[in-house]
Amino acid sequence: MGFGQGVSGINAAAQNLDVIGNNIANANTVGFKQSTAQFADVYAGSKVGLGTRVNSVVQSFTQGNIEASGRSLDVAITGGNGFFRMVGTDGSVFFSRNGQFLRTDDGRITNAQGLQLTGYPAGVQPGGGVQPQPLVVSNAQMPPKPTDRITAQYNLDSRSLPPTPVLTETTTVGAGTATASVSDVKVLTGSDYAIAYDGTNYTMTRVSDGAVVATGAGPTLTADGLTVTMSGTVAAGDEYTITSAPSFATAAGSPPAASMFNYSSTIEVFDSLGNAKQLTAYFAKGTSDATGTNWNMYVTDATGALLSGPDAMRFDLNGALVTPAAGATVNVTVPAANGAAEMNVAFDLAGTTQFGDDNDPKSIVQNGYTSGSLLGFAIEADGTILGSYSNEETQALGQVVMASFGNVEGLKPEGDNVWSATGASGQPLLGAPGGAMGQLQSNAVEASNVDLSGQLVNLIIAQRNYQANAQTIQAQDQVLQTLVNI
Repeated sequence: MGFGQGVSGINAAAQNLDVIGNNIANANTVGFKQSTAQFADVYAGSKVGLGTRVNSVVQSFTQGNIEASGRSLDVAITGGNGFFRMVGTDGSVFFSRNGQFLRTDDGRITNAQGLQLTGYPAGVQPGGGVQPQPLVVSNAQMPPKPTDRITAQYNLDSRSLPPTPVLTETTTVGAGTATASVSDVKVLTGSDYAIAYDGTNYTMTRVSDGAVVATGAGPTLTADGLTVTMSGTVAAGDEYTITSAPSFATAAGSPPAASMFNYSSTIEVFDSLGNAKQLTAYFAKGTSDATGTNWNMYVTDATGALLSGPDAMRFDLNGALVTPAAGATVNVTVPAANGAAEMNVAFDLAGTTQFGDDNDPKSIVQNGYTSGSLLGFAIEADGTILGSYSNEETQALGQVVMASFGNVEGLKPEGDNVWSATGASGQPLLGAPGGAMGQLQSNAVEASNVDLSGQLVNLIIAQRNYQANAQTIQAQDQVLQTLVNI
């Protein structure tokens, strides 16, 4: 007769109560995984049995609930079995499901105990023998990027007429051939004759009855300006006014007149020092024929200095851009100025149309920006640490690495919400978030997976088990006392 069975039962029940109590105590611990005590019977050659023992304590690594925290440095692992990889100041490596991180004054990302979150610097891909290192979010300014490409889509109004001419002169002539050298012209109210240009030919009409009195081709650009030669007969003493589609003229300090183009669009670009510069694209409609319509594009700087043009554009009968061809760009050179380098900007007009609708920029995107200061950062689903800067740009600052194990139940709990690898768990398999590792969710944490209701039920059962084993000891004591009394 012995007390061993009851004592072993009490010890096992007490350890079970410890496990359950630890689960309940950590019901609000972020990233905590509940444990279960597993029991084994003890025989050791005895047919009756010598009681029980706690065979092992096994943690359950099921997913805990994801709870919003509203804090950008809180990160939850969702839909996977991965762990954050943490490293101590002595180089020891730990693993955690608790994503409540802090940022130190020197930019390191740590947990509350000072263990540093590890990953890969920006531009370094996981794998390939590259070892993870502590992540650092630097406060350094983002350097400027000069603009080298503009992607713009416009609609140019097909209802537009060639640019409106402007007044140049009124001339009194005698009968015969009318010839004039002008730079800009338009119809003058009250003239006896008017000469209009349709983009190809000139026509002189009598104002009083609209009769055509002369026609001619032109204009011809000479050293003296725009020369229009008309063949026809006009009455002596009559006045005429020459009208023409004016040539596009622009220079620094003297931007083009509104009569020289149909539509303009201003684009902000950035030089190598991050200084903003203003470019203006001008569009002037040309002639139309049986296969399409011609336009010209000109690009100037803020002063009006011509940087590019005329650059030919042509649309087919359906309003689609055929020149420049798909994939071709217009090169715009911005001279070096104020210590900044010369800029060569590829102007891509793909997608530009000519429909019967208002002139309109459908999309204008340029790829340059000025320098910027770090305003904040967030951890994306794929582990990318994305910094936000005062120049309204974002930049990848690194990528969080994750670890998985062949046997997560073989991990050794180290306290402070971390585990360490053991021979039973196997070596950590490192990789970027995604797939079986799970994805990351910023502004959230993974709550403890403790089922509090279930643990309270288990607590009652363990308590009854303890009491029952105590009763076997009491019964053994009473039997022993009976023998003693004999």
